Amino acid sequence: GLPAHLVFHLKSRDVGLGWRAGLSWEDPSVGLRISALYTAPMAFAVSGSQWYNGANAGTTLTADIEMPQSLALRFERDVAPGWRGALDAQWTEWSAFDDLRIKGATLMNGIGDAVLSTGFDDAVTLKAELEHDLTADWRAAASLRWDQGVSGAVPDLWTLGASVARSFGDHVELELNAALGWRMAGAASGVDSITGRSWSYRSEAGPVYGAGMRITLAF
Repeated sequence: GLPAHLVFHLKSRDVGLGWRAGLSWEDPSVGLRISALYTAPMAFAVSGSQWYNGANAGTTLTADIEMPQSLALRFERDVAPGWRGALDAQWTEWSAFDDLRIKGATLMNGIGDAVLSTGFDDAVTLKAELEHDLTADWRAAASLRWDQGVSGAVPDLWTLGASVARSFGDHVELELNAALGWRMAGAASGVDSITGRSWSYRSEAGPVYGAGMRITLAF
């Protein structure tokens, strides 16, 4: 049989090409803005090697990956002078990435395709945001976001976010943001298609956090 510790090292040096199409509509009389954005699937190739118990098996692996399509909707409205509220919804077809087929793997019955199941389902993301203009150059925002889990191993995530941004003229904006979230507990189980062994996974609920900075240039 196969050794207990089996690892696939895969990297991508490929360039994936995709496209997006969007529509937007605005009614300045009531400060209402509605937009929709469709992102098409994007495919790229990965390659790498297979390792047994820390040793390179000497095989060359290849796989094709297609990132899923998605559809995003946004509703934004002025709720008071200097205040804006927004609702975002996005659907992503993660079920299209239900498995990863790795070609050239060493299996128990020789060289063949290793099929790794993800068990992903389609997922929805919902976000509510409130933004306020502090001054002509400064603005702040707060948000609440829910990311639906794509599988038992990747459960739901709730996130509180906050950001502050400063404009430098009409062409440059600097934004600082931070987020604190809570990942729900998750569990998954199955049978390894390569070794035939049963497996199970369980994660406890717990906090997640992050911070970032973004610079926007407009011409």
